[in-house]
Amino acid sequence: MIRALAIIVCGACAPPAKALDLTLPPNARQTVERVSALDTYQAPVGVYEDGKVPSLEVEGRIDRRVWRIDGKTLTSLQIMDPLQDQLEAANFTTVFRCDAETCGGFDFRFAVEVMPTPNMFVDVRDYRFLTAVNGTLENPEEVITLMVSQSGTSGYIQVIQAVARSGLRHTPTGSDDLARRAEPPAQGDLATQLTDFGHVVLPDLKFETGSSQLSAGDYPSLAALAQFLAENEGLKIALVGHTDSEGDLGVNIALSKQRAESVMDRLIRDFAIPAAQLDAEGMGYLAPIASNLTPDGRELNRRVEAILISAR
Repeated sequence: MIRALAIIVCGACAPPAKALDLTLPPNARQTVERVSALDTYQAPVGVYEDGKVPSLEVEGRIDRRVWRIDGKTLTSLQIMDPLQDQLEAANFTTVFRCDAETCGGFDFRFAVEVMPTPNMFVDVRDYRFLTAVNGTLENPEEVITLMVSQSGTSGYIQVIQAVARSGLRHTPTGSDDLARRAEPPAQGDLATQLTDFGHVVLPDLKFETGSSQLSAGDYPSLAALAQFLAENEGLKIALVGHTDSEGDLGVNIALSKQRAESVMDRLIRDFAIPAAQLDAEGMGYLAPIASNLTPDGRELNRRVEAILISAR
């Protein structure tokens, strides 16, 4: 049976709303729904650049829903294209669309609103995003965003619908508030940070000077991460290494990946975490979290993060 997603279509939001049924794959099942009668949503309208994602700020009714498609029979593109066609047939205009590479990869994913796991999974290497408006871009009455991704043998569709109470405000240079809300707290429970924010810095790791090898010693962050993985055997994380901006990009990418691999090896050797639950990547200096113009900023940028990427 074909699944239908009811999207509220609102004229000026005074008369009763009518529903637009988006047809989903027949094996899609809803994992979560959160409806706020009055809330604020930052709808992305551009790629991640200069530390920000350009956005439309919507105040009004915000509906957030996620569907899971069991069985990896469709690619993210095959999921996204029919949904875009249906929105445009219902008089929505696509104002922004990107894939993982063009959106900004890791940075875009963690700068936009995504429902937490286990209801929604986003593979930072394979996702697609779309923003569509009903009305004009300058003053749309309604905005719908779609986030589509794959995870193991399942696909995920996140739909956020914002029906404006009295129009929108366009913030073309990006939203600092959105970026702040997307950041996890500096410290706190690692499992909570991973499930609520999707990534966490492992702050206590130390490496041999000029080396990619993790120094000997006990690291509470690794013990906590190992416990999380042992208690969630169906989840997979990517360990992502980062450097400061000193030196050649290629050298820094290689070094950052080697350090991530060293952390992965320690989890496998000392904590018996299955290799199938782990991946290692390196970003070099392409994803800073602080200014590289100061020693303190460069120290913060030299880090390894754990990113929740999928269910196995």
